[in-house]
Amino acid sequence: QEDRGIFFVSVSSPTGAALDYTDAAVREVEALIAPYRDEGVVDDLISITGQYGEANRAFLVAVMAPWGARETGPRDMVNELRPAFGEITLASVRAFAPSGLGAGGGGAPLSLNVTAPSFESAAEWSAEIAQGMREAGGIVNVRRAYDVTTPGYDITVNRARAREIGVEARVIAESVHTFFASAEVTDFIDRD
Repeated sequence: QEDRGIFFVSVSSPTGAALDYTDAAVREVEALIAPYRDEGVVDDLISITGQYGEANRAFLVAVMAPWGARETGPRDMVNELRPAFGEITLASVRAFAPSGLGAGGGGAPLSLNVTAPSFESAAEWSAEIAQGMREAGGIVNVRRAYDVTTPGYDITVNRARAREIGVEARVIAESVHTFFASAEVTDFIDRD
């Protein structure tokens, strides 16, 4: 098990959360790591709130003390902090220590997708699964990402009619996508 002297924490607030809301979750993470800084196990903590320009995302980098100055490794720290991170209710908090020498891994979380015939069924079934995982023991930081704030539409194209009028289904799909989600078609540079 390689000790690279660093671990990361990813914070995801609900869709549409303001920067202040996400920053409050980051402050909770920082408070949980603070005792390790006081003990000299963690040397530095870098927090980036609004990661990738998204107000609901943040990323923290914890730089640990040199090997000789500590007995705890990054994976030990992550395993110790995970249950406390799971108690943070403002956001989903995931911690991981990078693998060395391009070994891959890094503690990717388990992710389940629940499909159902209705929003109500999806909400009920996902709640039951999440509760079962919490009760099973050994699983920490169980989160439901049930989000009904993102509208969706099911559109059925009458392909026969579209062919009759000379329109490809692909063009219809692109037009609907542009209408609802926008599209970048060109860059304009005013040289005046």
